[in-house]
Amino acid sequence: MKRKHIRRVKDTLGDDNVAIIERLSAIDFSDVDAVIFFGGANDWNSATNNLGVSGSTDSNYTLGAINNMLRLIMSAYTNLKVFWFSTIVRWQNYSGGTGTEANWCDNYTMAAGTLKEYSAAMLAEVELNHIPACDLYNTLGWNQYNFSKYFPANDGSHPQTDAGLKYLGKAIASFIMSHNTI
Repeated sequence: MKRKHIRRVKDTLGDDNVAIIERLSAIDFSDVDAVIFFGGANDWNSATNNLGVSGSTDSNYTLGAINNMLRLIMSAYTNLKVFWFSTIVRWQNYSGGTGTEANWCDNYTMAAGTLKEYSAAMLAEVELNHIPACDLYNTLGWNQYNFSKYFPANDGSHPQTDAGLKYLGKAIASFIMSHNTI
C-alpha cells in the first residue's frame, strides 16, 4: 500500500492501524496461498456506520470498502484464494456472563441495523464477488442460551474460552477444507 494511503487512514479517518498496514504491505503475497477476511462487528458497532449501496466502490461505506478490498487484492495477486467469514453473534453491554434480550445482537440496532442484518448484507456483497463466504453468524449454533460456554463472563464479543476458540477454529478449518482448491 502506498505511503499516502497509509497516512490517510490515520490522519483523515482517525484510525491508527498504521503498524498493521505497514506489516501487511511488507508481505510478498505471491508466496501466499490464501487470505481470510473475518468479522466486521467493530464497524457495525460504530454509531455512524452506513452500509452504503451494493456494488459501490465508495470506501466511506462498508459495502464499497468490501468491494475495494476484494478488487485490490484479487487484481494484484491473482494466485490468491480468498475466503470470507462473517461476524459472529455477540451481546452489547455483556457483564457477569449475562445480557439482556434488548442487547442481544439480533435485537440491538445500530445505524446499519442489527448485527444479523449487517452480517447478511456483507455476505451478500462478498458473494457478488464470487468469493467463498461462510456464514458463521447463523451456522455456529451459538445463541443467547449457550453463549456463556463459548465466551468469557466479561466479554460479549470475543470467544476466549477453550471451547469457543476450538469450536471457531474447527468451523473455519472445515470451511476452508471443503473448498480444497488451495
